[in-house]
Amino acid sequence: MCNRNLSRNIKQPGPIGSQVKSGLLYLPLLLCLCLQQQVCAQVTTIEATMLSLGKMHALPGPAHAYGENPANLAGAESWILTTYHNRPFLLKDLGVYGISAVIPAFPGFLRGSISTYGIPGYQEFNTKAGYGMHLSDRISAGVSIQYTNIRTRQEWNYLWTLGSSLGMSYKFSPGTIAALCLVNPITVGNQNSYGPLYPSEIAGGIKHLIYPGTWWFNEIAFLQDHGMQFKTALACMLHERVQLLGGLHTSPASLSFGVRCALDILLTDIAFAWSSNTGIHPAITITYVPR
Repeated sequence: MCNRNLSRNIKQPGPIGSQVKSGLLYLPLLLCLCLQQQVCAQVTTIEATMLSLGKMHALPGPAHAYGENPANLAGAESWILTTYHNRPFLLKDLGVYGISAVIPAFPGFLRGSISTYGIPGYQEFNTKAGYGMHLSDRISAGVSIQYTNIRTRQEWNYLWTLGSSLGMSYKFSPGTIAALCLVNPITVGNQNSYGPLYPSEIAGGIKHLIYPGTWWFNEIAFLQDHGMQFKTALACMLHERVQLLGGLHTSPASLSFGVRCALDILLTDIAFAWSSNTGIHPAITITYVPR
């Protein structure tokens, strides 16, 4: 199976921020993106592995990369600890920092994560918990809940949102897996002038082992306010410890690629994505996987 030997590693990069003045220069951009692309709700959960696969939501990534679908947690084999850092739009004062852990919780696995995102004058904090389990040899299901709060400049409103995700996956064979994820079927929060922070989304896809060590991912997603997205990606083993990943998706047009390297008990992912409307988005994820 692809990635059995790719597992291992941990470390967290640098600080956010400089001065409030420079932060406020980026504030109009952030608010515009929240309104037009609803980026703030989505970018915080993107780890490097899934970013390099074109932001797959329903399908699981390679080993120890479970994506946004809580049903994928059923495929975990042991507890893991992950830390990640994103630099959206290459803005020096704008960064995403997060940490997550997956632990066994019979009969499935539980994942908890926290992340921060922002600049001086705008801060977002996310807390998320998800659980996935096998219902049979072929079927898995899961559910997750995410709480997000946002603070802008003091005179502006304090915003919060509570969202959820439901997911299922079906294993046709060891080399073919289909998955479906419903993002935020129910969302609650205080009202604000920027509209809903979380778009409702339905995503479904299939991944197939097209060659030993090479997986092909295909996914279709429908976002309530942005229509249909098509995503496709490849994950190819170059060596027992090195894997190359690449993907693209539509609406907006985006290209991404990444590299996974396994070093003893540490697994390091480095990814770069380019979007037609937001430019370059680099990310790094480091995962500790016990032997």
